[in-house]
Amino acid sequence: MAISEHRLYLGLWELGLWILDIRDPAKPQVLGNLRTVSSIYNLEVASDLVYIAAGTAGLRVVDVHDPAQPLSLTTVPIPDRDL
Repeated sequence: MAISEHRLYLGLWELGLWILDIRDPAKPQVLGNLRTVSSIYNLEVASDLVYIAAGTAGLRVVDVHDPAQPLSLTTVPIPDRDL
């Protein structure tokens, strides 16, 4: 989960990225969502980009300048490694 200005960005495991308007915290409004094929472990927001840590699927970059239609820009693979 991340907050930027009046928007809440939620990574809902295998349901994807959800963007909500939280100007009225008692009545959050869904602005848009983007289904993902992998689990979301973490996310960060910088300007109009959301960076999603998607486990073995890698790092996904999503353009959210139009929150009603988030656009997946790229996925950067992360090589397997032993922890």
